[in-house]
Amino acid sequence: MSLVNIKWEYLHNLVKKEKPGIICIQKTKLVSVNSQKCYALWGSNNINWVHRSVDVDGGGILTMWHNQIFNCIKTVEGKGFIIIIREYKTGESDRVVKVGVIILVVTVRKWHSEKKLYV
Repeated sequence: MSLVNIKWEYLHNLVKKEKPGIICIQKTKLVSVNSQKCYALWGSNNINWVHRSVDVDGGGILTMWHNQIFNCIKTVEGKGFIIIIREYKTGESDRVVKVGVIILVVTVRKWHSEKKLYV
């Protein structure tokens, strides 16, 4: 079994055990992600996700959330970051409690690239 498969199996078991509402994975080293991969990792198709591949340094961000807890209103993607604007739901009433913003940033290894990201 490859190291990548071992990591994905570990993450799958962790999600199955902890039942989170949202997970954020950095340094995915994935060029692309599809629904099947996300459904297999989460163990359900009642999720949504956004993925941002970064540079050749093996970066990347994958964020997945359970649709019964979060409702994504909008995502904004840029070089090395994802912003998720979402509504948070409670209980079975699907009552929206609050709107929030999640900002995920992947840092890059080279300072000149990082400077471009933040300046």
